[in-house]
Amino acid sequence: MQVFLMTQDLRRARLVVWTDDPSTLITNNTAPFYKAFSEHITVKRFNYSKEVVGTPWEGDAFFGNGSLVRSSFAMPAAWADLVRLMLLHKYGHFWMDNDLVLYRDVSHLLDTCYQFVTRWTNNHVVRVEPGSKLSHRIMQTALRMPLNHPNFTGEIMDKLCKPNGYITAHPMYNSTDIYNTCLFRVLIRNNNTGPPDAVLYDFPLGWWDHDWSGCFDSRREINDTHWRKMAGNTLAMHNR
Repeated sequence: MQVFLMTQDLRRARLVVWTDDPSTLITNNTAPFYKAFSEHITVKRFNYSKEVVGTPWEGDAFFGNGSLVRSSFAMPAAWADLVRLMLLHKYGHFWMDNDLVLYRDVSHLLDTCYQFVTRWTNNHVVRVEPGSKLSHRIMQTALRMPLNHPNFTGEIMDKLCKPNGYITAHPMYNSTDIYNTCLFRVLIRNNNTGPPDAVLYDFPLGWWDHDWSGCFDSRREINDTHWRKMAGNTLAMHNR
């Protein structure tokens, strides 16, 4: 949050932090900070039942039930991957994971009509306009991929995900670990045409993901010289 305040154009940028329980963030020690910067930072409680209303998932037997959806993910991070799709549809603009460190102002990206996910469809940064044709297409595509499908592996993984380049990272998670990677690949490679508000772009990597295999010698130890070189040429670092 401090990096956000230090790097972004606060005349136009506002940070919304979503959490299941705001009290874990706003404590006696941190309350003065949030009060001082309340004009620029808002903490909101996430309620699936409330946020799903008015979206293409409302009323769906699977996606309309937050408890059922959450129980289908073995990893909390994968649950967050799905939640961001709903929040981007309703409120839009940018989703950035909380382990992303911004090096430069990115608010100028709001001036473009392009909606994107970072290259390799790593979804720690996603830009989608609220209620756009693309946000509807994202949610409608997800409806074809319910995690509780009786033959999830055969009908969804084998027929939808793998032909579009999806490779599961951890088989133990039953292919739910990077669900959005599959979803975004399907969106990019199938019927990804039309006006800009309907198209998802695979944005060139302006984000340094130092734990991404094969990217910038990522598996080697990072020294000060390497860090300064990358920090001076990227918008942000995804730090894991």
